[in-house]
Amino acid sequence: MVAHVARWMAGQEKVVRSMSCWPMVREVAEGAALRLPPSVPAHWHQGLYSGVLALAVYRIWASSKRTVFPIHPQLVDELEDSTSGELPGPIFDRLPRPDPLVLFPRPLPVTTPDGLRGRILGFFVYGRSAETRGRFCSTDDPARDALAIMAVTSLVDEHGHEQDVDLTRLTVPVGRERFTIEAATENTLKAFGAEPGMELMSGAMRTWVSTLTRAAMHALLYLCSDQPDVATRPVPQRRGSGRGKGSAEKPPQIYNVGWALGPALHEARGASTDVGPATFRTIWATSAVAEPTLLFHRADQRIDDHLASSGAELTALRQQLHDSRRVAEALRARTIDLDMQVTVQRETIASLQASRMRLAQAALRYRAEAAAVGSPEHLDSLQQQLRRRDDELVSTLGTIDELAMHLQHARHELEQRPARHRWPLERDTREDTEGDTSPEGEQEPAPSTWLQLCEAAARLPHIWCSPELAEIAAQLPVRRDWLATTWRAMRALSGYAAAKAAARSTGHPLTPLRNFPAYLHADIDGPKISAAQVAAGESESVMNNPRLRALRERPAPIDVDARGAALYLAHIRISQTGAYPRLHFLDATEKTGLICIGYLGPHLPTS
Repeated sequence: MVAHVARWMAGQEKVVRSMSCWPMVREVAEGAALRLPPSVPAHWHQGLYSGVLALAVYRIWASSKRTVFPIHPQLVDELEDSTSGELPGPIFDRLPRPDPLVLFPRPLPVTTPDGLRGRILGFFVYGRSAETRGRFCSTDDPARDALAIMAVTSLVDEHGHEQDVDLTRLTVPVGRERFTIEAATENTLKAFGAEPGMELMSGAMRTWVSTLTRAAMHALLYLCSDQPDVATRPVPQRRGSGRGKGSAEKPPQIYNVGWALGPALHEARGASTDVGPATFRTIWATSAVAEPTLLFHRADQRIDDHLASSGAELTALRQQLHDSRRVAEALRARTIDLDMQVTVQRETIASLQASRMRLAQAALRYRAEAAAVGSPEHLDSLQQQLRRRDDELVSTLGTIDELAMHLQHARHELEQRPARHRWPLERDTREDTEGDTSPEGEQEPAPSTWLQLCEAAARLPHIWCSPELAEIAAQLPVRRDWLATTWRAMRALSGYAAAKAAARSTGHPLTPLRNFPAYLHADIDGPKISAAQVAAGESESVMNNPRLRALRERPAPIDVDARGAALYLAHIRISQTGAYPRLHFLDATEKTGLICIGYLGPHLPTS
């Protein structure tokens, strides 16, 4: 089985070498980021990207101890049905050897997200480091903060003959805190869903990722448990069975796992009805035990029941202690709060006494001033001050009028200047210009009215416009920046559909074109906009409200929906000011090759 994986990797190596990208394999394996050279054709990017990463994982394994752990099929059966509770975060630091290849001598049957038959042959184990933005590293690297696996699945036909090999890379973000298998699986799904184009994973894809993650986690937990059944000496191998002609690669170090325990557990299952499922049990660190220990065993059901009962009692006592501590902390916090209130009241009393003294002094001062107001000298002084303030006010108003005239004159001069000399006045215009990465967008001017824009959009390849599009768009103000942004979005949608049709006709990979956001992220030539403008769907509150859903029901071709109407959820943000215009579209490229535009107008209600 090791030789089978090596031969498949040799085929990948030939492809990478033919594209002059072999040095990148070593760089990625040593923690560098993967950047394909500009000379690589765009339609090769996805396949070459996956091939380089797979060879980098293989190189990490080959550059390490070349360790192989084949797990006995009967032990695999026990691991598959095993249970576990909370597990210590640093448990994977106890791998017997770094960067192993774990094999299933009896492959595990599985169904791929595409509905194909598959057999999981095993998986490579390596590390990911957040310090280098999740790049590859060894499992024993001190900077490793996540475990990564690359599952090797043989895709077979109905007769069991291998047709291809699937390599799926998954990151298991297990930190240093306690975790469970369920939580680790869910975190793996979240990390996998964060990849471009995976925001809306199908149920089949979630099942696929969960199956691979659970199979790998159970095998790795056993390897990291206390006293696992791992051979102390590798199986003797013959040197010289390398991948290339005349190669004399160092043979793999194969350590059989569970060859004694697997049959024994299988025999115990058949001999007794009180034997329950295998269990991973954590012995947590105490004053007597420095570090937590993970035990794997199949115990008598009665003993397990007794341990479960004792554990429940211990949990209840711990909860009582926790509640008592919370009460004590609440009383302590109340005491501190009362002390603070007393201090504040004392400060308030002192402040009020000081205010009383100031008011008394002010009263005496006002009485003295009131006695002096009636004198003619004081009245003349006040009138002179009032006349000076009036003169200053008249002068200030004149200055304001003069500045207003200058400002009006400057605005008039600015309007008379050519458009190319003006400074951009709206942030949305500048952002929309930066979002258009297509050179064609700078050469082809946008239509000057909404009616002209809708007519021009209907002439774009692979674009279908709703009959009511122009009438709804006429509600929007005729703004040149909005028209330009909408025209770029229309052309980007047309470019995406055209690129997908071309890739399908030529047999090129469709993964970079699986949806519109993936096209915007992919290194493919064509008109584009910023991916930040695109929303793949609506919020849950909108979807659960029949009235709001109905507002998003728009006409559609009969080929797309037999009802002649469809639900338009995906939309493009034209602007974040004014009427907040939105363009709602439906991606029907898989069915008809069309992009249907059902709505162009003010932001639809969301509540």
